[in-house]
Amino acid sequence: MADVAIDVTSDDPSLDPELALTLGSRMAGVQRVLSVVLATDPEDAGSSLATFHAADDSAFTVDDLVLALGSADFPFRLVTPEEPGWTSFAWRDERETLFSFRQRHCRIRKRPGWQRALSILILHRVFRLRSDAIFFHAAAVGIGGRGVLIVGPKGRGKSTTSLALASRGHDLLGDETACYVPARRELVPVLRPVGIKPGPSARAVEAVLGAAGTRGEPILRLDVRFVFPGLPEPRPLPLFAILFLEPFASRPVLEPVGASTADIARLQPVSSSLVNAPKARRVFELGRMLAVSRVFRLAPGDPDDTAALVERTLGGLPS
Repeated sequence: MADVAIDVTSDDPSLDPELALTLGSRMAGVQRVLSVVLATDPEDAGSSLATFHAADDSAFTVDDLVLALGSADFPFRLVTPEEPGWTSFAWRDERETLFSFRQRHCRIRKRPGWQRALSILILHRVFRLRSDAIFFHAAAVGIGGRGVLIVGPKGRGKSTTSLALASRGHDLLGDETACYVPARRELVPVLRPVGIKPGPSARAVEAVLGAAGTRGEPILRLDVRFVFPGLPEPRPLPLFAILFLEPFASRPVLEPVGASTADIARLQPVSSSLVNAPKARRVFELGRMLAVSRVFRLAPGDPDDTAALVERTLGGLPS
């Protein structure tokens, strides 16, 4: 994922399905390796100890987890540490400790959902290892060989719009997480299993879900090759445009706008990316990112109509 290979060794096979749902299983262009060893705590059969290994020790602080506590998408909360030197977390709506972190070690209580919690932690460690990159709560697609970032609050239509564009044959670099490398001004694929939520979808997506008998279920996570068997292998693409999603409309509207300093906050970088490099550097990179991109406001409508509008507009613009 994002050129990081994830090598997990575990004595608990129940972890495997959640890892597949959260991280996927694709391998390409590996530059870094994150190793995770999970073993039952010899002193407590109800807990496991995960140990992380990577070349960069800075990836194993809890700074990004603490910074993410104010995010609506972050599912954990701080609780009283079980032992001095550890930082303990629980599910947001619970009080009992779920996991405790100290440097490269994480002690996990085998409570309901622990597999998902560990998978999320591994995902954040991947983000931390790419200090040269910025990750966003965003979708990323390619249109005519140029990268397009789709940014908006949760539930605004990032996945729906990006999957609708993919259904028209455009490159899908990620439907919920995007990766930008400032030095190259490129969007790098972060192709996790795609998330399909209840509600309108592109007709091609509806057809796949209907044939599989999964339409109407809660949020689904599916391998992109299952949804779009003929989709080309994603590759890094130069960033060309940023679309900020507005509330839904009866008909889609796409309008060019001038970038402003307020848009830096609207970009929604993942907390992990804000601590894997100096703050001043990140603010500069975000500002420059806006300055070199075409910026639009997109009010999504019907998914297929929205994708057609984006395709028609951006595909017709000169570089």
